[in-house]
Parts: sequence; C-alpha cells; structure tokens
Amino acid sequence: MYKIFSKYGLILAFVIGLVFTLIFLIPALSGLPSGFSELGNDEQVATTAFDVGLKATGGLLIATIVITILASLLSLAKNPKGAIKGVIGIAVLLVVVFVLYSTSTAEASGRVQAAMQEFNVSASMSKWISAFLKSSFILAGAAIVLMILGEIRNLFQ
Repeated sequence: MYKIFSKYGLILAFVIGLVFTLIFLIPALSGLPSGFSELGNDEQVATTAFDVGLKATGGLLIATIVITILASLLSLAKNPKGAIKGVIGIAVLLVVVFVLYSTSTAEASGRVQAAMQEFNVSASMSKWISAFLKSSFILAGAAIVLMILGEIRNLFQ
C-alpha cells in the first residue's frame, strides 16, 4: 500500500481535490440567483447554492479525522516502542491545554461580553476558547524558537 501511495499519492490527492472543487463549483455557479451580488446579506445567506460544497467539506473533514485516527492506531499496534514519543507528545499537549483551561477566566467585559451574548457562548466555552488560543500561541512561539535554534545549530555544523 505504501508503494502505491508513494508512487501515485500526489496525483490521487490532486484528482480528489479537483473532483471536490468541481462538485462545489458547478452547483454554486449554476445555482446562484441572478443579481446575487446585488442582494442583501440576509438574502445571500438564505441561498442554498453553497450547501453541496459545505457538505463535501464536512464529509472530507470527517473522513480525514477517521483515517488519521485509524492510521495512528495501526501505527501504534505495529510499532508500540516507536510510537511512544508521539503518545508522550499528545499527553503533554493535553496537559498544557487542561492547565490553561484551569487557569483561564471567562471574559466578562466590554466587546467580548457582547460577542459572547450575541453568539450564545457560555462561560465554560469561553474558557475553552481562551485555553486553545493560548496553547496555539505557545506552540507557535515554541516552533519559532526551535526553528531559530535549529538554524543556529546548522550554522556551526
């Protein structure tokens, strides 16, 4: 299976992407009502021309998640010693997110509070959003620092 994907994987990904792009574009372009750009925002949102693309995107996302989980479990079953670093990495990420969630407070002032009320965001959900944003910033910063350190190390080798 690996040989097939290493040989034809790129073309397969391109064909799948092209097929889903056409599945989205054909109904979207043919299903747009005349004068779509002149319609108000509420009327533009009410059109169903983009539903096929949104459903295809959701389907691809679900398929990607399922395939990733199955491939990870297969890799873990085939080589448990080799997968231990990945399991430790995931555990560290989960600990960081839960620590950030525990230390986050629900925003309750100004524009944030107004947005929370507008979109029905609970205090718990606000804490999760805050934790994920903070962890994203931490991981991005760590990635930048590691790239810089890697380049400095390569400079002296």
